[in-house]
Amino acid sequence: MTCCSPDINVWLAIRVARHVYNGPAAAWWNQEESDAIGFCRFTQLGLLRHLTNIATMKGSPLTNRQAWKVFESLERDARVRFFPEWPALDGLLKSYSDVSQAADNVWGDAYLAAYASPRSRVFGSTHEAATGRGRSDGPCPSERACFCPCGHDIPWLGGLCRACYRAAARSRQRFAGLREEVLERDGHACRARGAGERLHVHHRKPGVNERELLITVCAGCHVRLHRLGAVRIWIPEVLVVLWEEQHPGIAVQLQFPVAA
Repeated sequence: MTCCSPDINVWLAIRVARHVYNGPAAAWWNQEESDAIGFCRFTQLGLLRHLTNIATMKGSPLTNRQAWKVFESLERDARVRFFPEWPALDGLLKSYSDVSQAADNVWGDAYLAAYASPRSRVFGSTHEAATGRGRSDGPCPSERACFCPCGHDIPWLGGLCRACYRAAARSRQRFAGLREEVLERDGHACRARGAGERLHVHHRKPGVNERELLITVCAGCHVRLHRLGAVRIWIPEVLVVLWEEQHPGIAVQLQFPVAA
């Protein structure tokens, strides 16, 4: 089941004809094919608040009773559901809103990102919430702009989440920004053993950042390159070449292939 959780302004634009984005929002509403289009408590209260706000409504706010009728008219659509919250949300909200400066505009986006996080579950009904069944397929297209390109967190700095921003900063500082390019070139796999996890980028010449002198190795192979004082055990041929570059002048024990 595919689920979508529109932002407050999307709900507002759908129902307020004079809203500047009423046309695009109404078109999206009529064409959206998600199985469930969800309100959470945050978006419900936000819509009600804006409908009764004199500034938002350009001097013609609705009464509270009228605002409830607007909400109820949306609820009558078979796709619209009210999604409950779950215990994990508070932890994600704290993580997403944990910035080192005053940022009052972060709270709403952090809540929605935590609510729609691919690491969390979005339940289609209270029965699914109670039984623990249900799943999330991640943010829908209308929400992806709120996320880092990795799709896991909201942007922290420079349009990237905290993990991606730090990875990019580390790549710039230690690899002249070439780390991701080298990983991509090597197929995101260790060149010695083919492992696809815990990957490092190794400098074939210390401190020299050139594509031809950077190579992808797994953590285990990287440790061997720097900590093995001598090669007395069998290691992959690529690793022998890299080890000789790191330890010039030290003899390498001959390695012979064993016949099957």
